Amino acid sequence: MLQAAALQRGASLIMVMMILVVVSILGISAVQVSMMSERGARNDRDGQVSWQAAEAALVDAEYDIRQLPSKSAISRSEVFGTNDIGAAGGPNAGQTIVKTVNLANFSADCSGTDDLLGLCLLPTVATDKPAWLKYLTTDAKTVGYGDKTGRAFPNAVDNNQTGVLSAKKPRYLVEAIRDNGQPCRNASVVCEKYVFRVTSIGYGPQERTQSVVQMIFRN
Repeated sequence: MLQAAALQRGASLIMVMMILVVVSILGISAVQVSMMSERGARNDRDGQVSWQAAEAALVDAEYDIRQLPSKSAISRSEVFGTNDIGAAGGPNAGQTIVKTVNLANFSADCSGTDDLLGLCLLPTVATDKPAWLKYLTTDAKTVGYGDKTGRAFPNAVDNNQTGVLSAKKPRYLVEAIRDNGQPCRNASVVCEKYVFRVTSIGYGPQERTQSVVQMIFRN
């Protein structure tokens, strides 16, 4: 009788140990799931910060192309083109017809500086990569937010802060693309119309978190 009782006590110990192991495994799994959820939420937040920064850079590029604000001392006046006025005596006399673009302001390797910074041409060889794939992450070949408009973008570098701010301000470059959809209305003037492909990159709280957005802008 005593021997049977001893055996029963031993079996109970084994069962308790097995239950403890199962509970421990479940607890560890719950902690791992919680940590993964937290990391996922943090990654989503960082992605949103970088995406919003890239979107803001597109708006800044539009201001740049439209030469806004007009009173800004750093505005790139007429870099993106000048208005063509209808010839006297013609059906469009005195009317603003088109915004003509001087391609000399743009370069294939985005090598322009000062007022020509970040202005690029399409590759002449169809198999070559476009400028935005080559140079978008190169600060020396892209325009930083506000550099040509005077607008400010809060970021960790300029504001000397950390947290959920972008690691640094977003940047963009502009490529001139021939616009075959809207020819010039004034036949007496030789002109070519262009649209601008603007590509921007924004950064999350960590610089390695990046978002790239693109738009086609017709001035």
